[in-house]
Amino acid sequence: MIIELKTPLTTLNEYINAERRNKYIAHKIKRDNTNRVHNIARVKKFNVPYGLYDVNFYWKKPNNKIDHDNIAFCKKFILDGLQASGAIQNDNPKVINNFTDSFELVKEVKFIWCVVEFVKVEK
Repeated sequence: MIIELKTPLTTLNEYINAERRNKYIAHKIKRDNTNRVHNIARVKKFNVPYGLYDVNFYWKKPNNKIDHDNIAFCKKFILDGLQASGAIQNDNPKVINNFTDSFELVKEVKFIWCVVEFVKVEK
């Protein structure tokens, strides 16, 4: 199961800077990022069946200006948005087993976005 999330998401450094300025700004950033993912999942009717999954995040980025750990932070918004939309039943260890992050430089893109793949774990 794959979902393409072509929406800009806030990186960790941006979020921390906002949090230091004003906790309400940080709350708005979290809400807005989560809602963007939620809306994409609803429009695309994305739904992951019950089970245990490994999640692969394929990050597309326009340049090498941002560290990968700052980008990978965005998975918080992604998983929360998918859960809020009902696309995944939860983002706890009973549903999400492991993560992987891969990064690709794509000069044609204007902002960082992500393709998320859910791979069912067979017990």
